[in-house]
Amino acid sequence: SFKDAKDLEKSPELAAHAGTVMRTVGQAVAGLSDVQTLIPVLHSLGGAHAKYGVQPEHFPIVGEALLWTLEQGLTPAGVWTAEVKDAWTKTWT
Repeated sequence: SFKDAKDLEKSPELAAHAGTVMRTVGQAVAGLSDVQTLIPVLHSLGGAHAKYGVQPEHFPIVGEALLWTLEQGLTPAGVWTAEVKDAWTKTWT
């Protein structure tokens, strides 16, 4: 949890976690071609987050942050299209 961090923007723990999140998102996207292999990975990820105290009501906030981050990163490259946004939104929700 980062609730005790004095300055989240400068938190090395949060930066490390963000890197892990982005690697995991990349692995999940890459794994879409082999869903049977991806399912246990996602189950494990969900179990770990349950142990950390993540609650269902946290997901909309995280989803908004993920979609915003993807938009910020992919728009300059010209790949954040309406179709991509729709696909990510459907995937998250």
